[in-house]
Amino acid sequence: MGSVIQGTLELKEIIPALIEEVARRAPAEYEQLVVNNALTHACGYDDEGYGDADTHLADELFEILDETAPEGQYFGAHPDDGADFGFWEAPC
Repeated sequence: MGSVIQGTLELKEIIPALIEEVARRAPAEYEQLVVNNALTHACGYDDEGYGDADTHLADELFEILDETAPEGQYFGAHPDDGADFGFWEAPC
């Protein structure tokens, strides 16, 4: 249980941390992202911000990590800090 990345809401910082955690916790899902070129097209940050592909990738990474959460936990924002993403005790 605990943080994967904290103190930011910037996709350019969140996505790399989530990719690293998916690679560690769910190597098969990570490999599928590589095969689908999802990571190649991600992190396209420019002055306009992130595109739809990056938002979609972040959502997919959150879903994969939530599915790998230990029993009784979930992956997402900390209940008291929306800029702290990690594994937390699921509410009763």
